[in-house]
Amino acid sequence: TTSEEPFVYLLLNIFNNPDKEGHASFKDHIEKVKMIRKQQAESGETGDDSEGDIKVEKKDVKFFETVLQGKTYEFGSNSTILLLDRNEVNNFELVVVKWSPHNRGAMVAHSEKEQSFFILKGTGEITIGNETEKVIPGNLVFVPRNVPHTTESFDEELIYLCLNSYPVKPEDESFDAMYKRIAPQRIKRWESGSAEIGE
Repeated sequence: TTSEEPFVYLLLNIFNNPDKEGHASFKDHIEKVKMIRKQQAESGETGDDSEGDIKVEKKDVKFFETVLQGKTYEFGSNSTILLLDRNEVNNFELVVVKWSPHNRGAMVAHSEKEQSFFILKGTGEITIGNETEKVIPGNLVFVPRNVPHTTESFDEELIYLCLNSYPVKPEDESFDAMYKRIAPQRIKRWESGSAEIGE
């Protein structure tokens, strides 16, 4: 970096092979990485990048000038910008979710994915199960599988980065296929103010 400001970024680790990458704690993971990097520095070798018995397809590198560039999907209460589709990466998906001011979404629960929201802009409330918390930029929220949740924006647009991780194989092969299957019912629930929980 060329400024006096520290260089800060959000690092998202996706574990494709629990035998290779699964550790008792993040501290254990960091210690193992330090040991590997030291061995690589001493030997001059970069090491084996294989995934053991799990066959993981290598994916292309992607770069975005801004997280707001991507195909936009309208869900009525909010819009979602697709950055990394589940068919472009292994076991996850990355989107940006935008809520216009004074909006609340339909209640949803997901059987096949966990979600992590990193608040980028605005303020609002996120309800997960029976708990509701106010959110501001810099907050991180984790939503477990099968737990009903919704978002409400306050006086300004609320934007968050959403990591969808898939501990089980998703029903749909792409975000687009999932959108076509679930969006019509979700929009109906939102428009009618239904308390019914759906996808």
